[in-house]
Amino acid sequence: NIFAGVGGGMDRACRYLYPGDNQESYYYLSSFYGMSVTSWSQCSRRCSAEISTGCQGFEYSAGRCELWKVPPLSSEYKEGYVCGRYGYHRQSVAVDGGWNRACRDASGGNSESYYKVVTAYTFDQCEKACQADIKCLGFEKSMNYRCELWNVKPGGSTYVAGHSCWTMSWR
Repeated sequence: NIFAGVGGGMDRACRYLYPGDNQESYYYLSSFYGMSVTSWSQCSRRCSAEISTGCQGFEYSAGRCELWKVPPLSSEYKEGYVCGRYGYHRQSVAVDGGWNRACRDASGGNSESYYKVVTAYTFDQCEKACQADIKCLGFEKSMNYRCELWNVKPGGSTYVAGHSCWTMSWR
């Protein structure tokens, strides 16, 4: 299974970074080959079929299937809902020890085209954002709220106090 239940999955509505963070721009509605979706397993299969085009999670409720374009990292209680997030079998691996390291490519480069910046208040939030983002091959977390999700695998690092550099691998 490539999906993890967010907050346990069952009776949970998907949210992005925190409970209540639910914007329509985060998802789109899906059908099952032109018909309404009748189960959470059909909804998860729709997301699996669309991973290559960016599906990062799903929310199912009574015939409604939301396919999430951002990773649902949080959830809130809603009876009858199911929330699943991509990335269940990915784990982080430290680059050069991980701590006090800033990510670099194999030749020491740090191009802004290598990553996108998201807000993460904790290391765990940054790690979860990378685990859930299908394009993320590594991440760098700094002491502030900055979290870089790398779309190329960090091939090295350099010493920078308060930063940490990790790659993603399959378990």
